[in-house]
Amino acid sequence: MLGACSKTPEADGDVRYLGRYHVTEDGRREMGWPGSGVEFSFTGSSVELPIEDDGRGFMDIEVDGQTRVLALEPGRQLYRIEDPDGDGRADVRVTRRSEFYDTGNFIIEPPVAGEGVTPTPARDLRILFVGDSITAGFGVAGDTAECANSPALHSPTESYAVLSADQLNADFQLVAISGRGVVHNWDHNPSPVMPEQLDFALPDRPDTSWDPALFTPDVVVTLLGTNDWSVIDPGRDRFRAGYRDMLAGLRADYPSAHIVTVSGPLLGGAQGAAIRDGMDWAMAELDDPDISTLDMQLVEHGLKWSCNFHPGRDSMAFMANALSRHIAERLDLPRPEPIIRTPPSGWELGPAHFEKRVAEIKSLPPTGDATLLLGDSITEAWLWQDVQPGDRVLNHGVSGDSTVGLLNRWPLIEATDPARVLIMIGTNDLSSSVPVETIAANVDNLVERLQAAHPDATITLQAIFPRETAMRPKVDALNALYADIAAERGIDWLDMSEVFSEGSGKLRSDLTEDDLHLTADGYRLWREQVLLHDKR
Repeated sequence: MLGACSKTPEADGDVRYLGRYHVTEDGRREMGWPGSGVEFSFTGSSVELPIEDDGRGFMDIEVDGQTRVLALEPGRQLYRIEDPDGDGRADVRVTRRSEFYDTGNFIIEPPVAGEGVTPTPARDLRILFVGDSITAGFGVAGDTAECANSPALHSPTESYAVLSADQLNADFQLVAISGRGVVHNWDHNPSPVMPEQLDFALPDRPDTSWDPALFTPDVVVTLLGTNDWSVIDPGRDRFRAGYRDMLAGLRADYPSAHIVTVSGPLLGGAQGAAIRDGMDWAMAELDDPDISTLDMQLVEHGLKWSCNFHPGRDSMAFMANALSRHIAERLDLPRPEPIIRTPPSGWELGPAHFEKRVAEIKSLPPTGDATLLLGDSITEAWLWQDVQPGDRVLNHGVSGDSTVGLLNRWPLIEATDPARVLIMIGTNDLSSSVPVETIAANVDNLVERLQAAHPDATITLQAIFPRETAMRPKVDALNALYADIAAERGIDWLDMSEVFSEGSGKLRSDLTEDDLHLTADGYRLWREQVLLHDKR
């Protein structure tokens, strides 16, 4: 796969090439960066796409928004891509999933069979991402920090980079390699550090040059430094100078781009401070008004981690929401639609209902000075009940939801302007055998966010209602932790357990038909208890 020259990554024949590539001696496109590939549309039932690989690579095949993972076979093979809807037209994005050091480079060509194949139109916004394993999506498809990483678990399309680009409807390039740094690579790898690869058409291939004029980004995002500082001390002055020189080189290549320097979420303490120091020093030295900076954090719930303690899917979505919003604000773009990840559910219809309710909540008209109800099915069923006569109510209850789902819906909560917030959540977590300590930690995280985003709102944390007798120890333990949270955070605490329970400790039979959900009488009693609480 020896290269000769590079071409523009715009429409070329029947496809549009995504990311950097090198043209081989026989005129085909060799690619190696994560997230690189092709995009096109077709009519008819299917097309066949030629890809040449050594048999170790993986691709993401996205057709009309539905993604599957393709394990490649050795040699040049034709891969059939079908229209899943059968509506006579399909939009396709085929991108590299695995990284070159595991699976080498690949050659991809336009479809050789199929009807009406046309390149997709280029998007108005372009973003170049320069980074390491976090940007490349290392192991993100693994769902635990201890998972055994493999090339199939890499997923650039689930990294914060591609997610944020998709939120902004932007074309993207990923120049990212796991383990690489600004001045020092994580494993003392002698290969070029990332700033030295900025003009490479293929990773670790200095013989393949890339002309920066071929992809002119509106935004350049850098997320580097973790590998410099995670194992050794590369030297403060060395790191500072390296970061400055990298930014200066990017500015020379892309004089009109807005540059966002991102402090990654994996290192804290002295190491994280050293990365931030180097970034701040470099930006001060350049004194460039078109460089901004952003600290990105992991979530503290759900899929926080993936393989080898890299950001998990929930963290990647959280990071993408922060970055896309930052870019939109700097470029005066419309606020992007936030990513709301659907949580796991023990209810068969849970995921579909979650997505339906999220759409309904998004459509609620803006209501300032309202009462915001946060919870699960018990709260959702309160849709036709006023909390207090004359109150404006925003009901964000979702049947089957958990504390993870509620935190995933944070962008919708943050966008409200409530005068008060009533929280009742956690009973579905108990049904899924989530430890009470984990449930309480998620609720504490929620309260912390609410206090920061809505400092003037009155927040009331409510004990979860009684349940069947066998669940009483867990219910009592969770409510005790909730009471501690309310006291420590200085918010209202409302425990209605005695009013709603029978002598056995379960929910009163005259207030429920299934020992869990409330009847109309139950909702009337709940409202009365809230009003009594307000008068105290």
